[in-house]
Amino acid sequence: MGVNMKKMRRGYESQQRGGDFWNVPEGDSLVYVHPPCREEDEYEPTEGLNYIPVAVHYAVGKNNAMCVCLDSDNNPIIKHPFIKALLKKRGIKLDGNCPVCEAIQAGKMDADDGDRSRVQTRYLWGLTLLKHRGKSSQPWNKVAAKPAVAFVGKTVYDGLMEMFFDNGDITEMGAAILAKINRVGTGPTDTKYKVAADTESLKKPKKLAKRLRDMVLKALKEGGDCDLFRIVSQLIKSPEEVEAAMAGVKVELDEDDDDEDDIEDEEDTTEDDGAEEDEEEDAEDDDDEDDEEDDEDDDDEDDEEDDEDDDEEDDEDDDEDEEDDEDGDDGEEDEEDAEEDDGDDDEEDDDELELDELDKELDRIHKGKKKTPAKEKKKKPAKKSPAKKKSKKK
Repeated sequence: MGVNMKKMRRGYESQQRGGDFWNVPEGDSLVYVHPPCREEDEYEPTEGLNYIPVAVHYAVGKNNAMCVCLDSDNNPIIKHPFIKALLKKRGIKLDGNCPVCEAIQAGKMDADDGDRSRVQTRYLWGLTLLKHRGKSSQPWNKVAAKPAVAFVGKTVYDGLMEMFFDNGDITEMGAAILAKINRVGTGPTDTKYKVAADTESLKKPKKLAKRLRDMVLKALKEGGDCDLFRIVSQLIKSPEEVEAAMAGVKVELDEDDDDEDDIEDEEDTTEDDGAEEDEEEDAEDDDDEDDEEDDEDDDDEDDEEDDEDDDEEDDEDDDEDEEDDEDGDDGEEDEEDAEEDDGDDDEEDDDELELDELDKELDRIHKGKKKTPAKEKKKKPAKKSPAKKKSKKK
């Protein structure tokens, strides 16, 4: 049975469809900026726009939560018909008032907390990363195309807007001009962004491959991965949830609200810093485990080296024994010395035996018993071993 290539391609493309929040990495990122989502959008504030401005509060409560501002004057997008319909499905009703704004205005927050939680505007863009490089001196690395959404601050927003003003509609799939986004630094105070048009696509606009065009168009449809209205509605908390966040109570999010954790905050990176610290701790734990494994491997290698050393010493001892046998015939001399020693011991035993026999013979004569020839008594225990004969022969 052969491989079903059509089914394999469908499975691959379904995995490539993204929609997760994309955080601009350090270095240079070459991206294709998406056209407007939901062609049926006729709401005047957003019609014809391919981005959505969203007013938010950062560092809310002791858990430093991010809350979309519920004040309709600060955040007009919450009045969009698409957003209202999606919130209704979730059972959320808004009255146009924001608990965070009211608390700041009423002085219910101290000056520092109020300043950190002041309303800020962020911008939601749909884009697809095509290439990345760590430094401008390095070659570009191609990445798997995956339509995604970026939640960026004013610097990136201004840079993208200038590209449109200078070059027209850069989202044309048949003649796209790619954006190069540069990021330097990772901390809340040392991070800087810069956006510029890609020189190659500026000279020769890029025609997107059909597969990439299909992926992007599918992501832009209602309910798609890059449906900006759907994503904004998921970011919005109910007034009760906002008040709970202000009180420091952790609120359980809807299944689709998990995307909030991935939002990039250009100016206030309190939440992002915490996530980066957790990643660093995980990396340290992994390093510790790797070190332990390395130590075990080192111990095993040391044991193997010790065994090899012992084997080498044994081999050297064997070699020395062989050299001794070959050079001086020490083995034969040792045997002859041992045989001579055995012969001397036997002669001393014979002398002691003769004295004993003489005493016994005298005792028998004294008692009148028959004399036994001393020679026979002497011969009986005096059996000569081959070693003795050898020593006498010598």
